[in-house]
Amino acid sequence: MIEQVGKFATWVPDWVKDETGFIQVVKKGLTLPAVYENGSYKIFRDRLNVHF
Repeated sequence: MIEQVGKFATWVPDWVKDETGFIQVVKKGLTLPAVYENGSYKIFRDRLNVHF
């Protein structure tokens, strides 16, 4: 479904600038799932939702 494109994302720390950094944070478990709702992404960090 085309309307689902861009709805889900993966949050990574802002210091990730390239593929090597991305691989490091994935291996260390430093990524978080995010979903786009009501004009912003909600990052799921346990029970805390952070908007960006």
